[in-house]
Amino acid sequence: MTEEYVLFVETDTKLQSALSFSQYALPIGSSFRLITIIGEQHELEFKCEKEKPSISVAEYALDTLRNNFRAQVLLEIDSDFIPYPSHWPNSVPIREILAQAKKGKGLMERIVGYDWRNFWLGADNRELLYHDTSRVLTFPGAKIFDIYLGPFYSKKGNLRVDKEDYDARAFRFLNETFPADLHSDIARIKKDLEESWDMYRKRVVITGMGNYKSYKGRVTGVGNGDVLPVELEINGRTVRVKRKRLLLAGKGKNELEARTEIVKSLQHFWKKVTDWNMLKWVFHISGFDEIISIMGEQHRINLSAIFSDLRKLTEQVGKGGDCVSLMKTVHIKK
Repeated sequence: MTEEYVLFVETDTKLQSALSFSQYALPIGSSFRLITIIGEQHELEFKCEKEKPSISVAEYALDTLRNNFRAQVLLEIDSDFIPYPSHWPNSVPIREILAQAKKGKGLMERIVGYDWRNFWLGADNRELLYHDTSRVLTFPGAKIFDIYLGPFYSKKGNLRVDKEDYDARAFRFLNETFPADLHSDIARIKKDLEESWDMYRKRVVITGMGNYKSYKGRVTGVGNGDVLPVELEINGRTVRVKRKRLLLAGKGKNELEARTEIVKSLQHFWKKVTDWNMLKWVFHISGFDEIISIMGEQHRINLSAIFSDLRKLTEQVGKGGDCVSLMKTVHIKK
C-alpha cells in the first residue's frame, strides 16, 4: 500500500505586499487540506529586499491554480461583483488575480468571492460604514439600529450549513459556536447603542470654565459641544450653551467619542460575519486539497485565533521591504 507524506519547506522566495502568511494542515475526512492565509492591506503595495527573489501575491495564487487543479482561491470580494471590473475593491492582489484569471482557461471557476456584507447591509450602507464614517456619525440611533443591527436579527438564519457537507466538529462550529459569538457581540453593541448613542436621553454634565453643573434634561442639539453649540431643554425651557463639552455622567466620554467607538465595533462585527462565510468554504468537504484565502490583515488576525488548534505549519508577519517567505509543499510517496 502506497502512503503519501507531505513536507513543507521554507524557500528563498519572498512574497511581495503580504503583511502576513500563515499555513495550516486541516483534516478533511480521511485526508487533509493545505490552508494558506495571506493578509494584505488592500491599497498598500510594497516590494521586497532587492537581493531576494520575490513574486506578487497574485502570481503566487495564480501559479497555484495553474499547477494544482485541486486548488481553490478565496477572495475578499462580493461574488456578484467578480464579473464587473468597475466593482472590484481597491486591493492590488485581488484586482490582479481577477484580471489575469479571466484570460486563463479553467481558473475563474476555482475563484470564490466570500465577502457577503452587501447581502446583509446593502452596498450603499456597507460603503458608508467603512468609507464615510463622518456621515454615519450624524445618524440618529434608531437609524443605526435599522441599517446596521436589524439586518443581523432578520437574516441570522443564513448562518447555517448542511450537516452532510461538513464533519461533526466543523458543523457544530459553524452552526452553533461562531453564531453564538456573533450574537454576544451584537447584543453588546446594541446595549452600547441604547446607552450612549443618543446621550440626550441620559443625565448629562456640562463642563466649562472649570465649573461643573448637573442638568437633567434633553439635549436637542448636536451632542459634541466641543465644536458646535448644545441646546438643553430643562423644564420646558430651552437653554443654549455655547462651545461646552458634553459628557455622559460617570463615563467621561463625549457623544462623538462614544459614537465613534460604536461605529468601530460595527465595522469589526461585520468583518467577523464575513469571516464566517469564508470559513464555510474552508471547512467544506470537497475535492479541493489546497485553499488560498486572501484578505485584509484584520480578518487574518481574527482567523488566527480560530485556527489556533489546527496544525500550524508556518506563520510570518512582514512589512514594507521585509517580506514573508514562501513555503514549498513537497509530496513524498512510499
